[in-house]
Amino acid sequence: MGVLLAKKGKHGTPSYDEKVIECIDIGVKFKCCELASAMIGFSKEELIEGVEMIESYEVADLMLEYCEEGQLVINL
Repeated sequence: MGVLLAKKGKHGTPSYDEKVIECIDIGVKFKCCELASAMIGFSKEELIEGVEMIESYEVADLMLEYCEEGQLVINL
């Protein structure tokens, strides 16, 4: 699940926390779905600093926007 990328203090290889922070520092914006986070049991306080928690409808709106602009392609 993508929301795990935003959770701080993960262990393992590669060190995703450092890479996420590096991306935030150069201007990449990370948004984390509140519903998906709640489903796996972690809260806003556990996010890497700079990651924004958003409502699930906002995730859906972003996906529609990016699909319309040709920036996101989803195949089922």
